[in-house]
Amino acid sequence: MQLLAVEGILTDFDFSGLAQHPIGISLIASLLKLYGFDPLIIFYYLQPFLSAACFVLLYKILITVLPDKFSFFVAFNSMSSIILIKSMNQVTAEIIALTIILVLIIFVWKRMILDQKTNLTSASIMIFISWVAIVFRNASIFVVLGVVFFLFLYKCYRKIDLLLIGVLSIFPGLIKTLFYYPMISHPEKILTWPMLPDFFYQLSKNLLNLTEIILPYSFHLNALPWVKAVIVIIFPLCIFYLISLNKRPSEEKEKAIVLGQFFLIVGICYYSILSFASIYYGYDWGNLHRVSGFGILFFLNAFWIYVYTFARKWKKLVLVALTIISVGKIGFGIRYEIINQDYRFLFQDYRDSIAKLIYHTEGKWDDVFVYTSESWQGRNLYYMLKYYNMVYSLPFNVLEFSKQDNNTPSIIFFTLADINVFQSKGLLYNKLDYLENVYSLIIK
Repeated sequence: MQLLAVEGILTDFDFSGLAQHPIGISLIASLLKLYGFDPLIIFYYLQPFLSAACFVLLYKILITVLPDKFSFFVAFNSMSSIILIKSMNQVTAEIIALTIILVLIIFVWKRMILDQKTNLTSASIMIFISWVAIVFRNASIFVVLGVVFFLFLYKCYRKIDLLLIGVLSIFPGLIKTLFYYPMISHPEKILTWPMLPDFFYQLSKNLLNLTEIILPYSFHLNALPWVKAVIVIIFPLCIFYLISLNKRPSEEKEKAIVLGQFFLIVGICYYSILSFASIYYGYDWGNLHRVSGFGILFFLNAFWIYVYTFARKWKKLVLVALTIISVGKIGFGIRYEIINQDYRFLFQDYRDSIAKLIYHTEGKWDDVFVYTSESWQGRNLYYMLKYYNMVYSLPFNVLEFSKQDNNTPSIIFFTLADINVFQSKGLLYNKLDYLENVYSLIIK
């Protein structure tokens, strides 16, 4: 939808096609299309470089308080979460937003905390970076609020100044949420007793992702939430135990503890506000790993900073464990992607897929319909055709079959996810051998 909105932006400067999505990706895509590039292809090849940039940024932050080897494997472990591995071969807003967020975190950490330059220039740069992050991903506002809260706890600015900085930092997201966010909201649920169990239920779903601090993402483990809960509960117990052994931290340890608290506060704010937003908008983001799993990175870095800081007697053992965990996670993630690329709908280059669909129609129809009512796969196929038509143009019109009363000869494309709809009507259809999980039906 963000890429399809480009057409309206370039012709009429109309952003209504974005719906609830932020404007960042669409603005960059509009600029790319204006100069004759295919935005989707550019974003696709940009993803791995952004992942590499995130790794380098994390390493640069961690090396200020940890040894180089330990920093390397903590950053490596952070980038081994399945949603970030997926971003290597799928276009997502998450990796773009994460890059900008890490720029924000490293700026605040080095300039405001380490160098203690909390002047107007620092505040202005922080506000600008926050705006960039928010216009690429709405949920970045949760992270920005976490950064502001951290600055409040460490009294980097006067309260009134920090309040102004906080409001200005989230201003684009605030305007979008209040006036231009078309999702149905449920303000009546706020500040009511039923809200509390709903909030903690969503929060527990988000926190159960924290098993990825030491274990790869696993569908089998997801089926055992009580096991995940036990593992997650062990994390703070380990930290409290290690802290109890180090009652008087040195100045060097103090700096590491502050960075650990920075990541921890950002992670807590992200999951807490996300849980609140799930109730307000009536959407189960706790079950959407692409969104919920985004917060793992912040807790993961806090956990390993604390472990190294308070368990230096066992630092060699901790480094071995961290290395094994990191390599195991990245190996599992790569295996997951290799296996699933054969089954994931339309995994291949979208231009090749559309070329095969054009060949299949043989120029016989002016209108081609796509069934979009039942599944995301059908909508994805429809959007893919519309996007191709916007960038390169198709020899036929693309219409949603679910919204049309068609009385003329035409062809309908649908996916395996919707096959029961056509089987139940006893209609004859053909499977496209050269395009995975896509079927066609000719209406005469």
